[in-house]
Amino acid sequence: MLACCWQDALGQASVEKFGHLTVTAVDIVVYNPARRAFDTLQVTKSIEWNTAAGTARKRRAAQRSTSRRVAPSDFIDEQKSSWYDMYWFRYLYPSTGADGQPIVLSALAAFPDEDPGYTNNVIVGCHVTITSNKEAPSEYYKTGSWMTDVGMLMWHASSGMTIHKSESDPLYYDLVIMPDYEGYGVTKDVPHPYLNQEVTARQVTDATRYGIALYQESPVISDYRNPMRPDWKTVTVGYSQGGSVALATHRFIEQNELDEELHFAGSVCGDGPYDPIAHMRYYINNNDGLLNMPVVLPLILKGLIESSPYMSGHRVEEYLEQDFIDTGILQWIDDKCDPEKEKTTDDVTKALKQLYKNDDSDGRFRRILNSDGTAYIDKIVKPVVYEYFSNSANFESLPTERGVCEDLHLALESNNLTRGWQPRRPVKLWHYTSDTVVPYVNAESAVEGLGPNCTLYTAGSGIDISWDHIGGGTVFFTGLNVGKSESDMVAEILKSTAFGNEDGIQPSFAEAAQQGVWFTLDGRRLSGAPATKGVYIRDGKCILLK
Repeated sequence: MLACCWQDALGQASVEKFGHLTVTAVDIVVYNPARRAFDTLQVTKSIEWNTAAGTARKRRAAQRSTSRRVAPSDFIDEQKSSWYDMYWFRYLYPSTGADGQPIVLSALAAFPDEDPGYTNNVIVGCHVTITSNKEAPSEYYKTGSWMTDVGMLMWHASSGMTIHKSESDPLYYDLVIMPDYEGYGVTKDVPHPYLNQEVTARQVTDATRYGIALYQESPVISDYRNPMRPDWKTVTVGYSQGGSVALATHRFIEQNELDEELHFAGSVCGDGPYDPIAHMRYYINNNDGLLNMPVVLPLILKGLIESSPYMSGHRVEEYLEQDFIDTGILQWIDDKCDPEKEKTTDDVTKALKQLYKNDDSDGRFRRILNSDGTAYIDKIVKPVVYEYFSNSANFESLPTERGVCEDLHLALESNNLTRGWQPRRPVKLWHYTSDTVVPYVNAESAVEGLGPNCTLYTAGSGIDISWDHIGGGTVFFTGLNVGKSESDMVAEILKSTAFGNEDGIQPSFAEAAQQGVWFTLDGRRLSGAPATKGVYIRDGKCILLK
């Protein structure tokens, strides 16, 4: 929840940790087509997270290391080196929880260590589905790898990968903001409201506003930051659950008239569950009902039961077969807050495989699971649930009666991002057509419902079908020469919308509150003076209208 005074609200947000990231590398000889000769390049080997005080030492060590190598050509780097680094900070900020109460959440941000003169843009990275707290963005400095969505998104804060980019390249030298969803980071002890799009979108929007404010105003990083480029823009980006969160955040920003404040340019969304009903019915009607990631169903059910008013009072046991629950899968999800027990999504699949292999429960786990950790939906959900979602007549309109299945129907539909709005800013959708975890029907629904500002790019041919959802993510972030990459789509959006003051000076977060604009207590900007009684924010102060 945004506080009554912007100045006070910024005081509630704080930089918790601040440090420096250095990428070390190994040499590799590659052909340089510009020179028609071979160059010695450095390829990422590991990353090191350091305090800010260690920056100069790491920089000197990297320079000494590169000086002993064959010097790359100007095609590679005018400074005759191909190493790079960036600053990062973990921060806390206030928002509104799934229960409607104030909550403090965490996020990770990264910004350039080079001296480009300006920080170019703001990239808001929305993370994939996770089941362990160690995968949360703000925990990334402890165990992070470049081969994750968080790692890939952090490239935008760098000067480029092997080849240093121009300081005006909009894809680099950016401020990257990556919020933890509720239930992760500092809130790891509370449930995660999985697929509650409105709740998560509000929180990601708050993380963006406070992240920009802290970058501009926090004394902790004042000696290291660059000013924002006068025409800076914000783009939301994500894959899988992050794809739907990026789209939900896009909707929240536009519907609450925050696009001008945030210089919002659009969203890039890969393989997201935008249409939960179509998504659920695909599981039943396609691929023989095979679930390649069975953990998704209990994640959806637990998230909605914890956060959706339609599901209040329901229990997971009303929807899932007891044999599936007895695998321990619900406890594995809850173990996210215990470093000794937490399981990643890959760990969950491995645990299901192990249960199948060592089944000592009269064979009941082998009856519901497959040897590779997959499962068939009709064996793990209650018959009444399977029958309801198999019947297309139930989805010709919304249910008018309440019940176990009807309430799930309503909760899923209330989180449908493909109906009830059309974006003003561009949406770049990307989907792997052979994805069975987050099926292509989600993209089809989005294209049909979101109107002319929504563009769909696909990948399918040229990709090993066994890669499925995880492999699709690799292609989304890298391109792999089979289609548009995340960076390609971000670049298209950044070229499509203009922001900035004529004098090149941007108002700070706090200054924006001093310009006579009215806000509701939850941060929604009003077009004029309020027409109803209540408490509002104007000029950084609470005002009670009677």
